[in-house]
Amino acid sequence: MSKYVNPMYSEHENTQKRRLWLEDKITQMGHHPDKYEQWHQELEALKQAKPVQSVVRPQVVVGRSAGRLKSYGNFKHLTDAELEQLGYEVNKEIKHREAARAQQAKAELDAKLEVLKEEGWLDRQKAFGEVRRIIISREMFENIRYNKQLGDSIIQDMVDGKIFPWNIVGPLKSGVFQYGKKKTQAMYEPKQLLCHLMNHCKARDERIQQQKIAEEEKKRKLAEWEELQKARSAQVAKDWYAQMQEANGLWQKAISDLETKKAAATTDAANDVPAENLTDS
Repeated sequence: MSKYVNPMYSEHENTQKRRLWLEDKITQMGHHPDKYEQWHQELEALKQAKPVQSVVRPQVVVGRSAGRLKSYGNFKHLTDAELEQLGYEVNKEIKHREAARAQQAKAELDAKLEVLKEEGWLDRQKAFGEVRRIIISREMFENIRYNKQLGDSIIQDMVDGKIFPWNIVGPLKSGVFQYGKKKTQAMYEPKQLLCHLMNHCKARDERIQQQKIAEEEKKRKLAEWEELQKARSAQVAKDWYAQMQEANGLWQKAISDLETKKAAATTDAANDVPAENLTDS
């Protein structure tokens, strides 16, 4: 198990004790001259040595039990003032270590961001502005000609890839380093970001084109259906008119037959009247 190193201190405990011991020995008299020379060389080497890298361990110290902490002293015999002072010192040490961890994390993050900048990565504002400038200046897409048509919020939605229509392609999976909870706390690799935005724009144009084709096909089918309905309506009207003409002809024939029968009946009745009746009259 590696020894715990307090993140408060940049110098190892044993090294610090050795350096103090050497400084004390050098100030003493009565030692052999070779010893003084040896101590001076060792002290100079310790001063020029790089400080030990602090190892920040989790909140719980590995290998240390509560029983070991009690071995440092019996807290029951402390006065209230002493116990209060002890609590103050403990809290102070806890806060000091938390600050040390935060400082170390910030230093590591700053180093990581510096490496990304050297590799050509840009922060969110610069990266978004650069890809927007390239797309608009080169007129890559017909429906993107102005900055407002590709604003930061639209680019962020493309990067997230969660809402329609940007969920078709999906989120940016590489070329982004999010170092905070806010959307602005991110670094982007411009080339990968540009390719991702181009994929989104191409997918959107293809979807719009497919929608236009579908709309035109729908209009064509609707026009064909309307023409078919008109033809059917005309045929129905023609058939109905023919049926009415036929029915009228039958009615006219029936009326004519009745008139003929009536005239024939009148004639037959006149022929059946006796001659004397005609003379008397």
